[in-house]
Amino acid sequence: MRRLQGWLTRITAFRIGLFTGLAFAALHVLQLAGRTDVPVLTRMEGALTDLRFLQRAKLLGSEHSGQVVVAAVDEAAIAKFGRFPWDRRVIAALIDKLDAVNRRAFEITTSARTRSAFDLAQEPAPLRDAYGRHLYGQTLLLARRLHRLGGVGDPPR
Repeated sequence: MRRLQGWLTRITAFRIGLFTGLAFAALHVLQLAGRTDVPVLTRMEGALTDLRFLQRAKLLGSEHSGQVVVAAVDEAAIAKFGRFPWDRRVIAALIDKLDAVNRRAFEITTSARTRSAFDLAQEPAPLRDAYGRHLYGQTLLLARRLHRLGGVGDPPR
């Protein structure tokens, strides 16, 4: 017992690293088991993924690959990955396949600002009625909201 106590009380860089690694591994196992969500790990994973993409862009440059990639959320993708939004690792693998222009388009379409543009309930009821409470009218209203989001200017009246 004394031997173990003596080993635990001597602090070295190896032991600090060992205990830190074991603690993060235990937290990760808890998170993977679905028992609890550990926000620290989620934020760290997101930050490291972002850093990976920044470093990859610096190292590889942003030359166009000449390949066409279609990123579709279809029935097969839903069956494979589940309902959208997907896990960051799945999205990261998808973004790996996109070049810089497509990556920016993907960022725009998945941003919170764009999602809020799709919330037509934010528009006043009289305006929604003026466009018509049918598919065509609400589609035009959505196009108007997306146009304004792009900052091009006001649509013609």
